[in-house]
Amino acid sequence: MKLSTANREAWLLKAVDAFKPLLDEAGYPLKNPIYVSVGWPKGRRGTRTKTIGQCWPGAMSTDGKGHIFISPSLVDSTRVLDVLLHEVGHDIVGCVHGHKAPFAAFCRAVGLLKPWTATTASPELQAKLDKIVTKLGPYPHAALREGEGAGKKQTTRMRKYTCGGCGQIVRAAKDDLAITCTPCEVPFTQEA
Repeated sequence: MKLSTANREAWLLKAVDAFKPLLDEAGYPLKNPIYVSVGWPKGRRGTRTKTIGQCWPGAMSTDGKGHIFISPSLVDSTRVLDVLLHEVGHDIVGCVHGHKAPFAAFCRAVGLLKPWTATTASPELQAKLDKIVTKLGPYPHAALREGEGAGKKQTTRMRKYTCGGCGQIVRAAKDDLAITCTPCEVPFTQEA
């Protein structure tokens, strides 16, 4: 039986609910409600990274709930689930541990494989995630490819004009700028 999902965030939240038996069996029950969204994970100083999932601790949220982001570049339902499970693990054991021992123990318990910074599902976990996808239906999302279809990056439209007498430089958006340098009384000419 497939559950109705209005959008991808609803699908992701239902997936978290579907993880509960797996998490309980592994000894890592879901403690707190979390937010799950689709968005580009943030890197250092606001730059984007190749990261495909990210968990922000509840301590950083005004309501104390953790925030998980799944990259909009992901579209495969089962892969989305294993990335989501990885990020749920960060929320359960605490983001403060990063990918160290407490998080590694969680990964082993639920069936995620090394490297801990970019886990993948073991064959046993893959089978469980496939069952969840059968229950939820396909991930209702179309991949967003960064940089594609955005068109050529616009360069500056400013033209450089130079005084033929003193070399003073002026920039303007016009191709037909008609001004004269005040000290030299020489017209500015556009450089090629």
